[in-house]
Amino acid sequence: MNYYITTDATGDMPKSFYKDCFRIMQMNYLLDDVLYECSPESLDYDVFYDKVKNGSMPTTSLITVDRGKEYFEEILKKGYDILHIAFSSKLSGTYENMVLAAEQLKPLYPDRKIIVKDSKSASGGEGLLVYKILQKREEGASIEEAAEYFDSIRNHINHFFTVEDLFHLFRGGRLSKTAATVGTMLNLKPVLYVDDEGRLIPIAKTMGRKPAVRMLADKFFEKSQGYVNDTVLISHGSCLAEAEDLAAKLKAKQPDLNVVIDYIGPVIGSHCGKGVLALFFMGKDREK
Repeated sequence: MNYYITTDATGDMPKSFYKDCFRIMQMNYLLDDVLYECSPESLDYDVFYDKVKNGSMPTTSLITVDRGKEYFEEILKKGYDILHIAFSSKLSGTYENMVLAAEQLKPLYPDRKIIVKDSKSASGGEGLLVYKILQKREEGASIEEAAEYFDSIRNHINHFFTVEDLFHLFRGGRLSKTAATVGTMLNLKPVLYVDDEGRLIPIAKTMGRKPAVRMLADKFFEKSQGYVNDTVLISHGSCLAEAEDLAAKLKAKQPDLNVVIDYIGPVIGSHCGKGVLALFFMGKDREK
């Protein structure tokens, strides 16, 4: 392999997805005045979500141009090219900073290729997209072929999710305080998706959690028709039982479906709260 595939810590990926010549750019978050790396070794994810549920408010920051240059240069010095897949540009400025980092390094490494792609995805959607590109490289694809394949599948990576705590959507500017208050009183649970541009869009509000989980399963069967899903990813914010229930709903109709369950990491979890549940898969163009 003459090139690395890299991404950032917003792309939640199970360890089973990792391959050789692959790196995740670490991102930090601040919680109760302590700086942590986005890894369970730094702070157990269940402990993180319990702290958030009990009122702690973590903060995150985007990757700077200088940090991007440092990260890329470690790989370039080893003689490798780089295909970097970044967090959605509609949700963060990290993508633009990584583009600037690549442009500033190209004159210093004229024989190396640095391709930076906007995933227009988040969390496990970004992670599943990266995994697909890693698989393509395993088949022998060049960096240019892998980049072309990325373009062809990016908007077929479907994201659907629901949250337990509406006030996290309020704090993130996705919901008014009045709507969060009333929705909480009525036990409304929103179902959201990520559109073609990488934006978070609400699609429905259900009365209670169970209907929201059922809607995630329904969206899979609706949108995945005609597509082969060798791997479906369910990501969660410390709500494993519900993630397993969602997996059971999928496998009840497709028993051979390979469903992988993993956590949503603290960078994304900081904005969603405990109880976030998400489903990622290949399917028709994203919800309109």
